Amino acid sequence: MTNLATVKASQLPEPGAEPTLTWPQSVKRLNNSMIGDFLTAEITAPISETDARWISGRTRQLEAWRAPGPDDRGQILQVLAVLFTSYPAAAVSDDTAKTRIKTYLEALSDRPAWAIKRAAERWLKGDVSGVDRKTLDFPPSTARLRELATECMSPVNLELAALQKLTRAKVVKPIDPEERRRAIERLTRNGVVVPTEWPPAATATAA
Repeated sequence: MTNLATVKASQLPEPGAEPTLTWPQSVKRLNNSMIGDFLTAEITAPISETDARWISGRTRQLEAWRAPGPDDRGQILQVLAVLFTSYPAAAVSDDTAKTRIKTYLEALSDRPAWAIKRAAERWLKGDVSGVDRKTLDFPPSTARLRELATECMSPVNLELAALQKLTRAKVVKPIDPEERRRAIERLTRNGVVVPTEWPPAATATAA
């Protein structure tokens, strides 16, 4: 084994892509209309059965990608072997090498192999920020490799959080334009200055 291309870790879409890139248009529209944070999110239409099934399936897929699989330990061992042999200056005795590998495996036990592989690829290419260039002449520490793996998981985590927020969102009745006009007139008569965009489109009382 001479490079990471020989390691068969689980594959994912390229990191850095927009999380909603492959979403159905109907799910995108719901997401774009949503207001509020994770705990107070609101949408103006219920999620259809078709969209709910897609969201459920996609959520299961993302959760599976986030979790280490049954074959990940062996794949991570391969990644670490390639990583350490890429730095002759870091060569150690067999006993020390075994201890080092065990330490890395324990530190990375809750990260999937595909993310660790991508993290190692970034380190070997020097595609990291906030690191002195001389540091790249040596293998990354357990903490640094774990941090890079977490960064590689970011698109998956962002998309999963967005879908979870959407499924938790409260369905509210859209503001009726005529009702809005009358409410503004009443407030104005009472001397209240009403913002142009009052009230927001999805903040009416639930039906």
